[in-house]
Amino acid sequence: MKKKLLKLFNIFLLIFIFFVIFELFCNYFFSKLHPDFADAIKNKMHFGLLPYKKIIPFSQKLEFEFTKNKEKIYPAKNAKKGAVAIVGCSCTEGIGLSYEQTFAANINKLTGRKVYSRAKSWRGLPYVYYQVDKKLIPYDTQYIIYVFIFNHLQNLYSYYDLWDNIIMLHYYEKNGNVIQNNPKMLFPYSLYSYKLLMDYITYLNFKKELTDFKLYSFLITKLVEKLKENYPGTKLIVLQIQVEEDFPVTFPKILENKLKSMGVTVLNAEQLTGDKYYLPKNKLTDEKIHPNADVWTALTPKIIQATGL
Repeated sequence: MKKKLLKLFNIFLLIFIFFVIFELFCNYFFSKLHPDFADAIKNKMHFGLLPYKKIIPFSQKLEFEFTKNKEKIYPAKNAKKGAVAIVGCSCTEGIGLSYEQTFAANINKLTGRKVYSRAKSWRGLPYVYYQVDKKLIPYDTQYIIYVFIFNHLQNLYSYYDLWDNIIMLHYYEKNGNVIQNNPKMLFPYSLYSYKLLMDYITYLNFKKELTDFKLYSFLITKLVEKLKENYPGTKLIVLQIQVEEDFPVTFPKILENKLKSMGVTVLNAEQLTGDKYYLPKNKLTDEKIHPNADVWTALTPKIIQATGL
């Protein structure tokens, strides 16, 4: 009996030692990978067994927190025209671009319309739906332009945003209704092993979503319905842009046709200009995803022409 207990103890001890080494290695690796992590570890995160100032085992800081001071507003040059709200992820927000080079700035400059830039890094369709559902977009908005990239299929299932240190917002379908689900993760700021497990589950769901667009199709059609309910007269424009060669992701024809039948304008960036936006010449220097300034300079006039903005 004593031998069995000793054996079990030794097994648990080895597992614990492995776990500690793994957590410390992950902490070192991510600190080197992302310089901001060094400061984050000291101030707001607790990784493995390293010193910390604050532990947040059950964070409720959700990804949709969005205040006016984070919103960029490009003032109207023509007061007779309605405003435009730009929504999407970091590609739309303009990571790496100056204030004047962003998609929002180009729309503002070429149309004279007031533009609300409400795009946010690593956010996809759930964040867009949330803004419309909670009426966060200003009521003088005549057009909402949503820029879709393949990552938005993954955002539907992502449990956390490692860089921003926050839990992601989830929606799912139940009996034809949109249900908001904010998952509580076990020690979301402490255990890399748990994060990696959740990341793998996200990856599996993402691979399936790539083949059928099931949850995405449901949520975007509900977005259109909610838009008509909360913002009567506001028109939705969806721009699809392929930012990675390995992911030639565009809406299935059945989804595109359904959206068009609901009054949505669906555009494809490559079809508008004939360019391929996954090519290195269209990216920020040493970048793989984010469009450079030339992309929005070329695309914006075509979008305006196609939509009558």
